[in-house]
Amino acid sequence: MLHRHLISETTSNTAAAAVTVPIVVPLAIAAGIDPVIPAMAAAFGASFGFMLPISTPQNAIVYGSGCVSIARMIRTGISFDIIGGALIVFFLPTVATMVGIG
Repeated sequence: MLHRHLISETTSNTAAAAVTVPIVVPLAIAAGIDPVIPAMAAAFGASFGFMLPISTPQNAIVYGSGCVSIARMIRTGISFDIIGGALIVFFLPTVATMVGIG
């Protein structure tokens, strides 16, 4: 999951998903796991660009305003990354089962 965070922080969400999902699917198949849930986790995780201005246009706008420093963005963003990762780990399997995916 760490690689997903690093990729989503340094590239756009679309690029992060395009890089991580094709890697996760064959790994899940090789491990004998249904690849749908790991692929969903990678796709959701690709949208967790909270720490750096390069992650999302919204982050760039906030940083460009001069009201928020990089240090503050990193401190706040890492909290959201951890919370988001925990939500994926704990709730994605349950939700997938509820909707009949997993």
